[in-house]
Amino acid sequence: MNIALIHDSMRIGGISQQILNLGGYLVAQGHEVTVVSYEEGEWWARLADVGLKSVCLPISRWESAFQQARRLAWFLAKGKFDKER
Repeated sequence: MNIALIHDSMRIGGISQQILNLGGYLVAQGHEVTVVSYEEGEWWARLADVGLKSVCLPISRWESAFQQARRLAWFLAKGKFDKER
């Protein structure tokens, strides 16, 4: 499966650690996993260490929440990530 994990920033913390754990597990099971974030953060480099792809979609200061969501949806559709059924 082609899976996207979305988080606002890969800063040091519990959610980022869980993304690393879950993503690493999914990669070990043979899935392709991409972490999508709006900001890289201190743990960004650790994604590659566990075999995760990473994409940063930085937020423009002029961009509304609607525009951010639309851009993220466009990225996910273009990337053909698998949908839960």
